[in-house]
Amino acid sequence: MALRNLENCVQMLVVDDDPLILRTILGLLSELPVRVITADNIAQARSQILENSEFGIILCDHLLPDGAGVDFIREIRTRYPSAVRILMTGAYDREVTLQAINSGEIYRFLVKPFTNEELVTIVLQSLDRFHLQQENARLQQQLALQNEELRVMNQKLENRVELEVEKSQNLAIETGNWRRACQNLVDLCLEIMQRLDTPLFKHSQRVSRLAVALARDMGYEEEMLDRIELAASLHDISLLGVTPVLQASQRELQTIKAPLDKDHIMGHPEISAALVKFLPVPEVMQLILEHHEYYDGSGYPRNLAGEQISMLGHILIVADAYDEQKKRDFALQNMEMNAGKLYHPEVVRGLIRLLGNKDFKLQFDRPVLLSELKSGMKLATSVYTASGMLLVKQGQILTDSIISKLHLHDSGNMISQGIYVQTDS
Repeated sequence: MALRNLENCVQMLVVDDDPLILRTILGLLSELPVRVITADNIAQARSQILENSEFGIILCDHLLPDGAGVDFIREIRTRYPSAVRILMTGAYDREVTLQAINSGEIYRFLVKPFTNEELVTIVLQSLDRFHLQQENARLQQQLALQNEELRVMNQKLENRVELEVEKSQNLAIETGNWRRACQNLVDLCLEIMQRLDTPLFKHSQRVSRLAVALARDMGYEEEMLDRIELAASLHDISLLGVTPVLQASQRELQTIKAPLDKDHIMGHPEISAALVKFLPVPEVMQLILEHHEYYDGSGYPRNLAGEQISMLGHILIVADAYDEQKKRDFALQNMEMNAGKLYHPEVVRGLIRLLGNKDFKLQFDRPVLLSELKSGMKLATSVYTASGMLLVKQGQILTDSIISKLHLHDSGNMISQGIYVQTDS
């Protein structure tokens, strides 16, 4: 038996009871990349299968001393399903071999007597088929491994997505809690302003309404409107405790005689900005810092000019200056006269357009006496007792019953705060 030790050879089992045919096959295949192992009957073939590793090609005679070759091939098909099976047969066995081919049990059959070329050709074809099957099996195994890797990666990705979703949900909850906490602080600041300095609080409210309306009319989106509303509501918070006369001098610094008073007024934008640093929106602090700057750079505290001031800052400047004017008709005329000098021209044009719109109503608040309250009025400020207990909430539409309640309380414990109701410009 001739053995070849080629690195890439395919092991081949040849079963035939004719020694001459075996020697012939060994000689013809000696130059091919196959390692031929022979057996002269089915029993010996079974032994070779048990003793050796996998066979890639099995060439078996049909008529053997101890059985039919086609039955043996059918028997080992389950053991080596990937082996290329060839049946040698006489011409009279053609019908049997054709049935074996059709059932998928053999790949080729070799009719005796065969030529050398026929044998070599069939073996070479069998080698190609075996390598093709091996490559297909390798690719399928690789595909299975890649599919498993993909499954594992997908599972990891799903787990990561679930984790990120959970983190995102937790973050949303934390963000919501933080926003509510910030809003509570803002509400607390506004309530303190309302209780300690109602006129200052009302000024901030009016500036906020006008600034938001002006920004909306100029095309800003809700996020920007929220920022300017916050900034306008808190822009003067550091003026709590400052006398009304000194507050009225914010735009007429030359009238302030005491240096400390002047420093306090000129520094109040920075102090107000510092007081609201708890807000997670730096732009709000920036707008508060800008609300006393002027277009030509003559404002304070940093003498910013033109594009150094944000457009929302210019809007807040105009809204604040407009509300500080005592006479509304003169206020708009004054804004127009100073467009391009103190105020951004585009913002002034926006203000003129907004106030000229018949569908726009800017609500203002006016102080009233308790005796002037009438059913249908809308409270612009909450009303508290001297001890701080809420009597009537801001925004409440007054009824005769509510007004009677206020009078009754005032008769026993005088209401000392100012009372404001809403009115339209």
